[in-house]
Amino acid sequence: MQPSRKLTFSTRLVITLGSVGLLPLLIMAGFSLRSVVNIEEAVRVSLAKSSTTVLELIDRNLFERYGDVQAFASNPDVQDKSQWYVPGSDKSRIVQAMNRYVQLYGIYPLMMAVDVEGRVIATNDRTAQGKGVDTAWLYGKNFKDAPWFRETLARKFLKSDLLDGTYVEEARFDPDMAKVTAGDGLSVGFSAPIFDATGAVIGVWCNRAAFELVEEIVRAEYLSLAAAGHDSAQMTLLDRAGRVLLDYNPALSKQTGVVRDPAVVLQVNLAATGMEAAQRGIEGKTGTADHALADSSVVQWVGYSRSDGALGYPGLGWVMLTRVDVKQANAIGIRVVRVLGGVGIVTFLAVLGVAMWLGRSMSLPIMVALEGIRMGSDEISRAAGQASAAGSQLADSATTQAASIEETAASMEEMSSMTKRNAEGAQEAMEVAQEARTTAEAGASQMRAMQSAMADLQAASREIAKILKSIDEIAFQTNILALNAAVEAARAGEAGAGFAVVADEVRALAQRCATAAKDTAARMSDSTGKTDLSVKICAEAADSFSKIETSVRRLDTLVNQIAAASREQSEGVVQINSAISTVDATTQKMAAVAEENAAISEQLRDEADTLTATVGRLFGIIGGRRQNDLLGRGGAPRPGGRRGGDRKEQPSAAGAGRSAATAPQTKERAQARAHVTA
Repeated sequence: MQPSRKLTFSTRLVITLGSVGLLPLLIMAGFSLRSVVNIEEAVRVSLAKSSTTVLELIDRNLFERYGDVQAFASNPDVQDKSQWYVPGSDKSRIVQAMNRYVQLYGIYPLMMAVDVEGRVIATNDRTAQGKGVDTAWLYGKNFKDAPWFRETLARKFLKSDLLDGTYVEEARFDPDMAKVTAGDGLSVGFSAPIFDATGAVIGVWCNRAAFELVEEIVRAEYLSLAAAGHDSAQMTLLDRAGRVLLDYNPALSKQTGVVRDPAVVLQVNLAATGMEAAQRGIEGKTGTADHALADSSVVQWVGYSRSDGALGYPGLGWVMLTRVDVKQANAIGIRVVRVLGGVGIVTFLAVLGVAMWLGRSMSLPIMVALEGIRMGSDEISRAAGQASAAGSQLADSATTQAASIEETAASMEEMSSMTKRNAEGAQEAMEVAQEARTTAEAGASQMRAMQSAMADLQAASREIAKILKSIDEIAFQTNILALNAAVEAARAGEAGAGFAVVADEVRALAQRCATAAKDTAARMSDSTGKTDLSVKICAEAADSFSKIETSVRRLDTLVNQIAAASREQSEGVVQINSAISTVDATTQKMAAVAEENAAISEQLRDEADTLTATVGRLFGIIGGRRQNDLLGRGGAPRPGGRRGGDRKEQPSAAGAGRSAATAPQTKERAQARAHVTA
């Protein structure tokens, strides 16, 4: 089963950079989710804050209305009873003042002054726009049973530590207001006592504030919410009992203004229906709750808050509900998630693209460099193999040469001994020749008497001369051999076998010298006999003995020369022997060095193979190429018990091998670079 290929350097780099790029994206996603949660919480808080803001604005407005009625009731004209019960602004200064207040404030469609009996003292007869309105019929009514009238006279004011003196009536549909305005009459009443100069209550001033002032505040807040993206917001205002005072939902009603549904306003009690936000608001709490509409699957977030007054105004305990669709409320968070998700995906793809580009741009130069290293290691391996084979051959040759030199040294040692013995014999011959000369000189006087016998001795002397000639030739040839031995010593590294031939020749010449010496001894013995016979005829032999004397002298000279040559030959052979010993030692060292070089070359070849295998693994790590593929191209281990192969392989000459390998290796490197780049 094929083993799975390991991840390449480029793949690892892509995975690493992708992980590094993905980590910030995950962190960003976490922050995004947290942001969505924060946005959700912010929306919830903003809804509750919106409810609080609306109620605060309403209370601020009602705070002003709280003071308006007291200011109007202190008008000096109302204390002038001659102006009471006189309809028409053209006749009553009180009516004129009321008309000015209506036009100035624009929020009081109906304004009345009532005496302590409940009868109308005066009422406005113009609108805020200055148009006339029929209010004369109000003079025929009596308000002594009206709650606001009784509560004002009973001084049941809505008061606080800072404010007092005004009775604030809950919002309601007032029929008088409806008749004057030709509307539904929804309004909030503000009443305050009218005092005379003595401080006695002489009447009650009542302002009917149109509920539009509250609706406009709510509508303005809705526009702010719509601008913030909550155009489906629903603003619901409840009274202290939980009844609906205002339900503003433009998205549902398809109208920009407030639509008052008589079936809803002051008819529907959300707290009684179990709406959690309404109940909590009535309890005086502020916050956000979820609410599912009964007639649909829509879920709303409801921000609730209760009126706590403003600027000292205690408030009426109204509850404001700001409701938005959860889907729309989450739309911002969803958009944020989508945008961040899109940005994250694009960023991640960009990081992957950059990672792939970096991986390719970084791995390609490394692959090319590794290919060059691999080719170099192959060349080193081949060169090391050639050097190892050459070193092995040189070591074998040096070993063989050292053995030959050892044999030559042994032969030269033997020849030296023989030459030394020859020199000693020549020395003894020289001594004998000297004695013979002495004897010849001593017997010279007797030889004169032997002149006749010396004829035979002359013939014998001739034979002796021939023998001596042979001895002379032997000495000459021995001298030549000595010269040849010197030449052979100079060439000891290449032709050591010649020393054996020279030694044989020297032995042959020595044998000839021995034979000649024996012949000479025999001849000399014969000559001695003849000399005894010639004693009788010594006179005749005198002349011959003189010649013998001369020959002996010549023999002495020649023997001296032979002895000197033998000594020189012995000294030369000793020098040759010493030189051969030196060459033998040098050859032994050269053989050892050759062996060491062969071992180093083999080790270098093994290191080159290890480098090739390492480069193969790097190829597998960086480029995904299998080591076997690389080894198949030149890095496979060589067969045999040793990685370097058989040392006895006979490689081609180093120079020829390198020259032949240069061109293919260069071409192979180019092909390898092209393959890696592709």
